[in-house]
Amino acid sequence: MSGSCTQLILRTFHLGSTASETNNDCFTIEKSTDGKTFEPLGTVLGHGNSTSTIYYEFKDLCRVGEVNYYRLSQTDFDGTTQELGIQSSHCKGKLEITIHPNPTESGVYISPHGKLDNDLQIQIYNSLGGLVSTHFIKGSTYILLPEQKGIYLFHYVIVGKKKVKKVVKY
Repeated sequence: MSGSCTQLILRTFHLGSTASETNNDCFTIEKSTDGKTFEPLGTVLGHGNSTSTIYYEFKDLCRVGEVNYYRLSQTDFDGTTQELGIQSSHCKGKLEITIHPNPTESGVYISPHGKLDNDLQIQIYNSLGGLVSTHFIKGSTYILLPEQKGIYLFHYVIVGKKKVKKVVKY
């Protein structure tokens, strides 16, 4: 079987802010990959009537490397709709890892999202601070945890930042 896997990431799309609102029912977000044909993506409820600044955002699953176009419109309670414009966004993946399942009965998959230039070193510590194991991964890897139930801390450095993720083994 052949094919290609496309990496997807969850991206937070900042819709903007309102300084005040009058009869604001919702914002509608539409998405396009060509900037011409848009499909409904979702809605974000407005705050009705407000005199304070409110920030809005929307989460979207996108393919790394793909350019997406987002069309935003605002609808009042009476059904009046105003198009607010189109924005483009290049879906750049930032390097992250996912550790799953959590909690787990036996072990976890460590899945990098983004391109690893070198092996990623992961050190696993028990809840007492003792080093349990060290792993060097390049792609998605399954790691079997010790038989002992408890909390394990996964230490690693990614894009120059030290990270720690907690995993519960039951």
